[in-house]
Amino acid sequence: MAPGAPRHAPQGAASRYWVEDAAGLRTIDLPPADQYLLQMESFSRAVREEAPTAAGLDEAEAGMRVIDALFASAASGRFEAVGG
Repeated sequence: MAPGAPRHAPQGAASRYWVEDAAGLRTIDLPPADQYLLQMESFSRAVREEAPTAAGLDEAEAGMRVIDALFASAASGRFEAVGG
């Protein structure tokens, strides 16, 4: 995979990511998880309980703004603001 290309967390394996902000660089470790199973369980629970899922359209739109800012940052080599 090309450096800087988007990646999914490894299925069923621990993952690590780094966050850099004004406070510095932080490492965040996540335990092994089956992301697809978690997503389907959440959806199933929402259907059974007739309740909204944890991630609605507003969250999806906000996530896309973050992804757009990440790609812009990769292209520019600097921090980019997340659009609103």
